[in-house]
Amino acid sequence: RQGGVYPQVVGCFSVSCVNKVFKSNIDNLRQFIYQVATHLKVTYKDGDKLEYKPDLDENSHHALLQQQIPSSFLDLQRGVRDLSECSPVLYEEEFYQQFRKLFDDDDE
Repeated sequence: RQGGVYPQVVGCFSVSCVNKVFKSNIDNLRQFIYQVATHLKVTYKDGDKLEYKPDLDENSHHALLQQQIPSSFLDLQRGVRDLSECSPVLYEEEFYQQFRKLFDDDDE
């Protein structure tokens, strides 16, 4: 629940790893998630908001999957991935030291 408004439900699928009838719904669910993701519209009024618009052109600049991601987000993602490969567990202070190091290297 966000801002007193419940999310819009756009579909319902029954899936199971045991029942053969529901097992086939996993592919249907996967296709439906992709279809919904390609038709999510980003609106900027009252903060960023996502709306499902079935008639939205996938190539529209309002489409979620057409939004640009700042390179600093990608740098952070790579840094966290590299950090997780070094050690599966970090203490809080070690995490913050590594986090600061990611951004201190950018300043140089």
